[in-house]
Amino acid sequence: MDYPPLFAWFEKSLSVVAQFFDPAMLIVSNLNYASAATVAFQRLSVILTDFVLIYAIWQYVQHDF
Repeated sequence: MDYPPLFAWFEKSLSVVAQFFDPAMLIVSNLNYASAATVAFQRLSVILTDFVLIYAIWQYVQHDF
């Protein structure tokens, strides 16, 4: 395994949400599949997770050691 197990759970949670955008994007044999809903989901998921990361870093910096 070349990535942490937590990342697998993260990908699983993304796939659970992705099925509401476009279930066809979850078919592994669909190489080069790019519907408008898939692209929107990819962009929104990156933006949302970046905000979560920024918030977590801000909380960490605010923590009084």
